[in-house]
Amino acid sequence: MSKPVEFSKFFKLLFEIRNGDQEQKNSLEGLIDEYRNHGDCDSPLLELGQTFCIIGIEQIFEYSNQGDLKNICDIDKEGWSNLKEEKGSSLPHHLANSMINYAKDNDLSSSLSSKWSVPKGQIQKHINGMARYITEGLIEVLE
Repeated sequence: MSKPVEFSKFFKLLFEIRNGDQEQKNSLEGLIDEYRNHGDCDSPLLELGQTFCIIGIEQIFEYSNQGDLKNICDIDKEGWSNLKEEKGSSLPHHLANSMINYAKDNDLSSSLSSKWSVPKGQIQKHINGMARYITEGLIEVLE
């Protein structure tokens, strides 16, 4: 469980799309499909992070009521403030809570524990940190 995990390919694609390279949308969709199938996973933390990446990007679109990442990045401070008021929480708080709630609602720690033959507690202790890590990366893309 101590092997470091990173999602640079995911965040790099998001940055490229944010900066106008719309051709990368297909690459992002392919990567998300790969994450859904956990094809390259070699650890429970990597699978947890991939799951949270998917939840995070989906929640960004839902929260912002936008279907295009470039448009989301163009939301100004007042727009984010209005969304915060409308949604009842800030985007970072919403993203992290969505990930954590998904993990709880779907008993993700049990399924990952069983799949990877690691103690459930080893998964549980990383849920909040992974949610924070993915949320911070997503927010950085939007800024």
